[in-house]
Amino acid sequence: KYGGRRAAFVSGMLLSLTNPWAVAFWVALGGSFIALGAQPGNMPVLFSSFMLGSLLWSFVLAGLVDRARHLLSPRLFHVLSFGFGLLLAGYGVFVITRVLAALSNS
Repeated sequence: KYGGRRAAFVSGMLLSLTNPWAVAFWVALGGSFIALGAQPGNMPVLFSSFMLGSLLWSFVLAGLVDRARHLLSPRLFHVLSFGFGLLLAGYGVFVITRVLAALSNS
């Protein structure tokens, strides 16, 4: 099973931590909180609350996907996984081309 659940979790965590879009998201989120009047001293509470909500949502979503995948045949599950992987890769190419176009115009 490609290393099991632990390996899948670690690879997902590493992908998320090294994702430049995730870093930009957190910088923008922190800036938004401060712009809305949050005091920098309250940022740990805001960050912790946001992370707890995100973690809860991730577990709920993962549980729903785990339950739903048993309703699909293994072949259909792999076809859907491959198809959505292609969509994600296509979106990545789209974003890269947009960024490169924006950089060449500036």
